[in-house]
Amino acid sequence: MDSVEFVAAHKHLADRDEALLAALEMNGESPDVTASLRLRSPMLVDVEQLGSFANLEPVLPPNGGVKEKLGKVSRHWWSMVVKRGLDQRAKAMPIDDIRRVAWFARGQSGSQIFQMPHGEVPLVNAEHKEAVCTVLGLPSPAAMDIVGQEIPSNHPSHTHTVDEDGWSLTNAGGWEGDSRRRNAHNEMEGVMADSLTEGGAPVYRGDGTKTRLARGLPPGGGRTRFQSEPPRGDLLKGIMPDLVVSIGDGDELGDAKGPSDVWCDVKTLGRRATYLRRGGTQGHAVRTRQREVVDEYVKRAERADNTFFRNDPSTPFMHMLNGLPRVKGLVFGMFGEWSQDVAQLLKLAAGNLAARWAALNGLSAEDALQACTWDLKRRWSLTALRANARVRIECAHHVKYSAAGSPGSPGSRSAPRSVGGTHAGWLARRPRS
Repeated sequence: MDSVEFVAAHKHLADRDEALLAALEMNGESPDVTASLRLRSPMLVDVEQLGSFANLEPVLPPNGGVKEKLGKVSRHWWSMVVKRGLDQRAKAMPIDDIRRVAWFARGQSGSQIFQMPHGEVPLVNAEHKEAVCTVLGLPSPAAMDIVGQEIPSNHPSHTHTVDEDGWSLTNAGGWEGDSRRRNAHNEMEGVMADSLTEGGAPVYRGDGTKTRLARGLPPGGGRTRFQSEPPRGDLLKGIMPDLVVSIGDGDELGDAKGPSDVWCDVKTLGRRATYLRRGGTQGHAVRTRQREVVDEYVKRAERADNTFFRNDPSTPFMHMLNGLPRVKGLVFGMFGEWSQDVAQLLKLAAGNLAARWAALNGLSAEDALQACTWDLKRRWSLTALRANARVRIECAHHVKYSAAGSPGSPGSRSAPRSVGGTHAGWLARRPRS
């Protein structure tokens, strides 16, 4: 490139950056903000100064790192400013516009649906199509030909009408045999437990969780009764955590330091009201749901003490809860996003897997960490996206083919029941070698 071409290229990029800043101000951005952004653009300096720009403080990658070359600095600046512009456009939309909701719910985990498929998380065409449209904030393919139809239910309080965005398909329920959301929950619980176990971390579920909790309870009738209850029964499922992860000395799970047990509760999120917020900040729905888990476990401990230790002033369950790190809310949102506690659990699981891989192969764990992290991120993301798609597809199947809702059928509303199932593969995860 000769000097004339260089000057022309610089002017083209400078004009581009000025246009971006002008668009931000036109849409309400503060002049102070745009002035600050102008100082960070490597193209908004005189061409004579461009060669010395690398000596100025560059824009670092989002997760830290080394100073970048001039082209990377410019690309990062462009991406940052374009994102601010998209934030402005999204905030100007009605709060119930599915595109606005999807934009502020977005996360890196949701983008996994656009990557190569994962052999352990196969998606059929309908599931993949539903997941892609959900992440992009497009109308639900599963709802396309049943919009406006009522979703049959045994409970009047669960009355829903199918909407084109798929909210009702995600949130409706109450008919005989409906296990969609429980299945989705259990798939997420299972894939995380499997990943922790593969890395050698002790993790407890079901009867294992019950046994683990019983160790912290005083001997007597209360503990005996607690141990006699089925872990998935109505009584204990409202008390026990989904997972108990035992972290060793020197291990960390977010703000939890080992050695300790850490209680984890898995939540799948799809409630429309949780997502609709006028201000709009990225990931607010899963953050809010994660915070709520802590208060919920205080109520669970109170309920457990009233059930099993009614006359015991030491309140054993509450005492046990207060002696442990904060309960982790493992929240998976409708748009493939997840809470910070999920990200921290993935970091722990990936680190353990990398250390085990290195020990088996005589190589550095640092060399394996990136690959292990990437693999787990893909497995967990695609499992969550597939589970949400299945929840919607199963509900659409129910609307079309249930005894009360099949076309042309006057079936009784007293006992709506889906005919068959569309996903016999729920929970059929292939074991890892």
